[in-house]
Amino acid sequence: MTPGLFIGVDLIDGCRPTPRLVDIAFLDRSLTCEFDRWTFNFEGKGLMPNELAPPGFILAVDGPQGLAGEAGATMRVCEKIGGVAGKSPYDFPRASVPFGGFVQSSVRLFASLWLSGRFHLYGLPPPSAQEATLIEVYPGKAWHILATLLKMPRPTANKQRLAGRLQRQGLLETAGLRLPPGLTSTHDQLDAALAALIALRLANDECTRSDGVAPFWDESRQVLREGFIFYP
Repeated sequence: MTPGLFIGVDLIDGCRPTPRLVDIAFLDRSLTCEFDRWTFNFEGKGLMPNELAPPGFILAVDGPQGLAGEAGATMRVCEKIGGVAGKSPYDFPRASVPFGGFVQSSVRLFASLWLSGRFHLYGLPPPSAQEATLIEVYPGKAWHILATLLKMPRPTANKQRLAGRLQRQGLLETAGLRLPPGLTSTHDQLDAALAALIALRLANDECTRSDGVAPFWDESRQVLREGFIFYP
């Protein structure tokens, strides 16, 4: 079965006392994009529509799937290659340090999703890569790659400013996405939509993957380690 629904998640720091809602984008094969919001929890409850079962979907999460694989390492191999802002060291960073709560939230969420048995994480057998329904993305770099693919100027304005959001929205629309009419999307929604687009391109065998180390399960710590990041 070819996946028919592509879901992008713009993850947040769920360790904060009152974390904001998580923006999610749903993209179908007609390139119609819809947005929703999810109340974060480490177990992933309520994240996915109950009727979805693999391989009918691909979930793309903007956040690290695992910690570094070597004791003492300060980041994963794919993070070093991709210049990712939030680094995932061998041990969980404190929630009080920059990106610490975000890394904790994402790594624990990925572990819960994988342990649920509902998701096939790319690179972690079984199953084969072609059956993957769960991937990691990094919009910070993906926007520039998408602009290059579309032969358009790279977005230069800050994504939190209107000019930056309009630049990114224009890239998605040029790529064919049909965003909700009349909506000036937030930067979180745009990152989620880009994540969903990357999932769609993976299904079409049009993605690039960062070099790195295949993910593996650390039973003693109950976490995934290493993994790959996907770009358009």
